[in-house]
Amino acid sequence: MIEAVQAAVEGTAYSFDMLFTYLVPESLYGKISAGMRVVVPFGRGSQSRVALVFSVEPAPEERTKLKFVSSIADSEPVISTEMLHLCKWIRDNTFCTYFDAFRAILPPGLSYTLQTRYEPVNGFSGELDMNERQLLERISQLRERYSPDAADRSLLKSLTEKGAVRESELLKRRV
Repeated sequence: MIEAVQAAVEGTAYSFDMLFTYLVPESLYGKISAGMRVVVPFGRGSQSRVALVFSVEPAPEERTKLKFVSSIADSEPVISTEMLHLCKWIRDNTFCTYFDAFRAILPPGLSYTLQTRYEPVNGFSGELDMNERQLLERISQLRERYSPDAADRSLLKSLTEKGAVRESELLKRRV
């Protein structure tokens, strides 16, 4: 049986807030349960976001447009089933999203942010223009401290497509 999760995705607009269905990859079968956070691709660009799992159920028959859960953020549920019901109630009775309601009841020390990291690929020998070489050198020197600005975004995309840098997502505690 193929598993799927119903999850509330962080950062959705109020008018677009609902539970989204994601397929569970075989490697994660039995490891995800309600009340856990997972990382999922969201939107047309499949940008990584944190999502709260409300339920695990059999996958629907029509699943061609469904995306897969990328990874698990928690090793065990951070809130109980009763708290999930409270999140639904808060969302239905106030002007907030599912994830806003979750954040309101979550202890502050358990909050995560999702950060994108870039690291150079060892042994890359492709062609780069001067700006790409300079950015690659800066990434190599700064490593974890490198934080891209708006001007770097198109260069980073180009470097990633050429295979000069590797992009990864990192969950980091807010506290």
